Amino acid sequence: MRSPILFLVFNRPESTQQVFDAIRKARPPKLYLAADGPRKNKAGEAVRCQVVQEIISNVDWPCEVSRLIRKKNLGCKIAVSSAIDWFFSCESEGIILEDDCLPHNDFFTYCDELLEKYRHDERIGLISGTAYGDLREQKLISGSEDFIFNRYPSIWGWASWRRVWKDYDVKIKKWENYRQDISPLTVNLKLRKKNDWLFDQVSNSKIDTWDYQVSFLLWSTARLAITPRFNLIENIGFGADATHTKQSYQIDASRIKMSRERLNFPLIEPKIFSPNYVYQVWVERYATRSILIKLMNRIKNYAIK
Repeated sequence: MRSPILFLVFNRPESTQQVFDAIRKARPPKLYLAADGPRKNKAGEAVRCQVVQEIISNVDWPCEVSRLIRKKNLGCKIAVSSAIDWFFSCESEGIILEDDCLPHNDFFTYCDELLEKYRHDERIGLISGTAYGDLREQKLISGSEDFIFNRYPSIWGWASWRRVWKDYDVKIKKWENYRQDISPLTVNLKLRKKNDWLFDQVSNSKIDTWDYQVSFLLWSTARLAITPRFNLIENIGFGADATHTKQSYQIDASRIKMSRERLNFPLIEPKIFSPNYVYQVWVERYATRSILIKLMNRIKNYAIK
């Protein structure tokens, strides 16, 4: 593979080991390692964080390694967003993986090809590794294309460019200015209202997160995400020690299992450069039902008292 990788870790040795093994197999030429520090009020977390750091220190292939290891806990919002800031201050493009996002064997080649292909195309903001199932089998796409364009980015394994991340704002200070422009990008009226409410929570610092700001980034700059025709990432982070996905029922796991298919390269692009509205409507009507449960739980768990 050609692209640099940013690997974001915290306190989960088991999932970290699995994802690190996948990265080791891909042998990236550059690896950026960012670890948040332990929380003072969590018994045993310092030990788990130390074990994680030992795991990611085992880089046994020719590789340029850079490290950003925090001694104190910054929390999800600041630790992740500032690590990505750091990554893109050093690299013009690259791949971002969290410690619970296990990649398919083809994920890295998929990102390599599309990072190069759309390097200077301002219409594209993000390359997602996650798809809700097999889009051909579900008849959400027709034809032979290997990926689609859409307005819903997924950050469970993704890639992007410095040209895009420079517009990221973790505080989404421009939310009020964009409120009327953002809402029409959502087809479903109920989801449109949910999005407005969610961005209100983010802009008022009532959620300790960084990822909804990525959706705001793409929507407010009229950029699209790329989604593969089948899923290239499996989230293995469900459980009590997860930051957000504490219970598997929060997301319909049947839609996000990693595919056993293989991609053929070079990838076949869509014949028309346009958002796939069939997929977008499907996401709004079905996939987001369980995702909205996750959003509500995140608000409950991390709202500022």
